[in-house]
Amino acid sequence: MGDFDEALLYSLVKNSTHPISRAIAQYYNDEKLDILDLKDIKTIEAKGIKAKYKNRLLYGGNQNLLKENGITCRDYFEHYSQFYFAIDGEVVAVFALVDTPRIDAKKYIKEIKKLGVDVAMLTGDNDKVAKKIANEVGIDKTYSSLLPIDKANIVEKQEAPARR
Repeated sequence: MGDFDEALLYSLVKNSTHPISRAIAQYYNDEKLDILDLKDIKTIEAKGIKAKYKNRLLYGGNQNLLKENGITCRDYFEHYSQFYFAIDGEVVAVFALVDTPRIDAKKYIKEIKKLGVDVAMLTGDNDKVAKKIANEVGIDKTYSSLLPIDKANIVEKQEAPARR
């Protein structure tokens, strides 16, 4: 990873509503960084955000976003959600974030299962992260690396037999 102006990353994530971006912005809040005037800001659903600052191209998001834009990156922390920050095609920072289930999640999932409800996890996280969390809370079926539309389609398919 390289040295970079953290105000670039801070400015990028401040333009996103994604929970991971918000967490990174929160991490930098106490640093008193300038918010830079980014141009051509574009959110790429379920992948990340990109923008320009002066003559520099900024990308922040998951591996898919970077790979789709010709940026080489590797899986540094396979059991964590990862946020990559790249400037001009070079990854300069990687954040590893861990999801922690709510304290009573396992108890409530067990109660739902007792009612005869099939429980599944639908997530945009990678498969290893999804299975780790699902295992912690007692969920057997996981669907991972999903876009929001994929989640909606799965729910619709599950609801269809119930409507007949």
